[in-house]
Amino acid sequence: MKMKNLLVGILFLIIVSCTKQNDNSINSLMLTGIQGSKGSEMVTIKLDSGVVNTTPVECYVLGSTVFDPTSRGYGYVDCDSVFRLVNPETGNLLRSIKLPGYLSQAVIDSNDNVLIGIYTVISYETNPVIYTNYVIRVNLESGTIVSQNQVDLGDGVIVCTNYYEQEEKSYVMLRADYKLITINTFTGTVVKTVYIGKILNNIVYNPDNKTLIGLTYSLDTDRNYIEVFDPETGSQISSVEIKQRDDYYACISGYDAESDCYILVNHPQNEVLFIDISSGEIEISYKLEYPMNDIKFWRRK
Repeated sequence: MKMKNLLVGILFLIIVSCTKQNDNSINSLMLTGIQGSKGSEMVTIKLDSGVVNTTPVECYVLGSTVFDPTSRGYGYVDCDSVFRLVNPETGNLLRSIKLPGYLSQAVIDSNDNVLIGIYTVISYETNPVIYTNYVIRVNLESGTIVSQNQVDLGDGVIVCTNYYEQEEKSYVMLRADYKLITINTFTGTVVKTVYIGKILNNIVYNPDNKTLIGLTYSLDTDRNYIEVFDPETGSQISSVEIKQRDDYYACISGYDAESDCYILVNHPQNEVLFIDISSGEIEISYKLEYPMNDIKFWRRK
């Protein structure tokens, strides 16, 4: 999906409880996401015990959700282009910031306390229609726009294939030509491109060893694989078949450093799976009664 085809939606998903196996390394792990089968809600769950809180959500922009480690808030952009940062355990609104557009590919610079993302301005007065993309930095404390600059995304970027490397302040996403692009968020300049040669879905970045983890599917084998890349060079480090054959929800993934597992949610079983990156074995699973979208995984202090 190209960046110019941003989806804004009232999403149709729900959740109630989750238990299957217990593990001491997971007992503080939380998830927060959006469900909508009974009216959209932001739902927070402690994986080993169940629902903690639900908060009504009218609608939001797909790919706009973040978990802010500074405020411990779950954020999303609503259909009025307002970024809302909410305490996921209480439902209390922490911040409300008006944005110039529907922000997506959102990330947090936790050192600078800044929200970063892309929004698109569409000009219908020309033929063909012109899509102009902007990268924006927003101070989460003051609500002020720190910078907004036009950025050239070529033929578009793959939705939900972005991350932020805090140490180098690198805002990275996978472009439609199979290249990882690094954007200087202060200027909008693409400062680096690295060819990886494929679409890598549900990507997460592991800052401990500076690797990129993602999901691929082989039509030849009808199997899914966890693939690990060096984002600096584009070279593949490993490719491991996931032992359990499942389909997976797009735009839902995580990495848990304490268990060293890649996290996915399968479809239609709605299980949160902790998958060993080196073996592809399912280490732990938790059953969700109903599906969710835009899930973020975090730990309760």
